[in-house]
Amino acid sequence: MSDDSWSAPDEIRRLKILVGLADPANRGHSVVAFFLNERGGWISSDVGVMARQDLRYLAAQGWIEEQREWDKRATGGINPSQANVSITEAGRSKVKEIWEGRASKPARVAACRSSLLWWLYSQDAIGPSRSLGEESFFSDRRSVYCGQQLSHGEFLAAHGWLQRRGLVDGTDPDEVEIPIRIYLSDAGVSCIERYDGEADKYLEAMEQKQPSQHSPSGPVINIHGGQVQMATGDYSQQTMNVGLAAEQLVLVINGVAEMLHGLRLDAGHGVTLERVRQDAVDDVTSERPSGQGVRRFYDWVLGCVSQGSSTALAAAVTAAANGMLHDVEQLSRALGM
Repeated sequence: MSDDSWSAPDEIRRLKILVGLADPANRGHSVVAFFLNERGGWISSDVGVMARQDLRYLAAQGWIEEQREWDKRATGGINPSQANVSITEAGRSKVKEIWEGRASKPARVAACRSSLLWWLYSQDAIGPSRSLGEESFFSDRRSVYCGQQLSHGEFLAAHGWLQRRGLVDGTDPDEVEIPIRIYLSDAGVSCIERYDGEADKYLEAMEQKQPSQHSPSGPVINIHGGQVQMATGDYSQQTMNVGLAAEQLVLVINGVAEMLHGLRLDAGHGVTLERVRQDAVDDVTSERPSGQGVRRFYDWVLGCVSQGSSTALAAAVTAAANGMLHDVEQLSRALGM
């Protein structure tokens, strides 16, 4: 997880300093002159400490360098009341990146989605009991894009987009009259840990795991349980018809687990499979099914088959897991959850 030692105002202020130092009009000016112009002067020692921390941060990133023309007896690094600094080539590259980012709406939209995922992940906001309020997002530095604060509207748009794709859950962002609470789903955790929070790449990868509807048929294995049917095999077309009944979902979960046992898993993986299978069963048979257990089961088995199983097995597990995620949501709605 990332460093959370500074806030949104810190991020905005520091990048504003950097952008200001890239302006040719500020070349050769002292830092104190720049701050006096931008902040209306330092009126307390606390502000001086803040400025010193800002300059140290920018220097540590390699974006500015000190010009030691002040009293050489001074200690403690950059003294903002005396120092002259200049922006480095790395700093200018960063400023160019900032301006290009501000000019790209698609980049801003994608960054907002990623920032929301990383914010939840950094705070361990996984599951309803760990949900966070919208207000804490805007105090986090991840709510800043290219030195600018993301808006409430952008937050709601990102929240809704991610929620519709199962990466986050919580308050419906369309319910504007109630406080927004949000948390990361198991799929959202996978997006962070496997795709660095880039939701488009994660969703594209999940889509690519789906079998092609235009592929020629191949060998077929059928698993029957009530209304549940899975057709599997290399290049086969996958079909699934799963009703809302929890018993039928349990049959699918157990059927997928049996298929995975055929991989001759080692003892450790076998124990994990049994644990996530039982969690999924407990979830769908509970009085308030949330889908979290099923999502956890989905993520684990998908990761397992992606490490060397046949195309047929990977296709079967993917189809079954996607069906389960869909139907457990229908089950929850049918029960009025």
